[in-house]
Amino acid sequence: RVRLALSSQGIPLRTAADRQEEEQFLFELAASRATSTLVLSYPLMNAKGDATLPSFYIQKLRHTCELEEDPARPCRPQPAHSVRHAPSPGVFDEALRTALKTTHLSFHPTAIETFLQCPFQFFARHTLRIQDVPLKPADRLNALLQGNIAHETLHRMYRDGEPLMTAFDAVWAAQCARNNVADGYRAEAVRLELFRNVETFVKDGRLPGSTASEFERKFSMKLPDGTEIRGRIDRIDADELGRSLVIDYKYKREKAMAELVKAHDSGTLVQGGLYIRALRAEGYKPAGMVYAGFRREASFRGWVADGAFSGLEQSCSAEGVNDVVRRAMEAAVQTIADIHNGRIAPTPADERKCAYCAFADACRVEIATARGITRGVGL
Repeated sequence: RVRLALSSQGIPLRTAADRQEEEQFLFELAASRATSTLVLSYPLMNAKGDATLPSFYIQKLRHTCELEEDPARPCRPQPAHSVRHAPSPGVFDEALRTALKTTHLSFHPTAIETFLQCPFQFFARHTLRIQDVPLKPADRLNALLQGNIAHETLHRMYRDGEPLMTAFDAVWAAQCARNNVADGYRAEAVRLELFRNVETFVKDGRLPGSTASEFERKFSMKLPDGTEIRGRIDRIDADELGRSLVIDYKYKREKAMAELVKAHDSGTLVQGGLYIRALRAEGYKPAGMVYAGFRREASFRGWVADGAFSGLEQSCSAEGVNDVVRRAMEAAVQTIADIHNGRIAPTPADERKCAYCAFADACRVEIATARGITRGVGL
């Protein structure tokens, strides 16, 4: 028996009562066909990991029959045949390793940090040069684009002396046109919030006064093996004693800024130490580096030698600054050696970031973890 509800156009539509009646029919059909033993089971969690409830018809059956209930137990389907394990990921052919050395003669600090997060991500992005899937129109105004808009606005204001609102409006219009960001409610809401964040940062006033400032300073640093580390520093301030302070803008909240410093201590980020080392190689006297955050509030995190640029309250010993440089250089040298030796195993340092990786569906990190491939093992 099937009951149909008719819409105003005469198209049959199923109601919740229809679905419930069908579920009851199927349950009773299945339960009444057992000849000796009936086993009923249900998953504790769905595909998303959320808890599920058993069918209400199982609850009714509890009251009418004597059921033997077993506690939940983990289960895994038994494969029909043995699975041949893939070989350990890596580049072992000497000709290919030579090609890697030829391909990767220079590195940006962000590329080194990509490898430190996951060698496979570096391999896919920088060696194979696989392009990310184009963003959907609704996702184009993401945090990266917002950060780029804020960066360029601050440069035009501090470097060129433009008024904040004039610089922001010009950069916003140009970046939205370049990235095909459509006008709409969300775009306007993001624009207002982003401007408010940049304005709060500018009004904070904790950036040190300096006798000279440089903006978007390019640098290049040679390593003993002939490879090069190069990049661009957002801002360099100098005091009256000739000491320099590296400033890197980040569109992040204060908690995320603190995590950047911790990541340098653990060896998964190297940007700060490499920037300081590069300036020393070019004759500067860097007293340290700070990340300048401007999301929701103005915040500063980093390393500044005692007695220099004290207004930022990030002081540490000169030896502490040297430790940051030493750890960064050691990590960079080891990373470059691992890249040239063909290490591409999917071994993420922070597995939470896998959810945002464009290559997560290709790396098979679950298999690598199960086989015991750990970070830091060369192939």
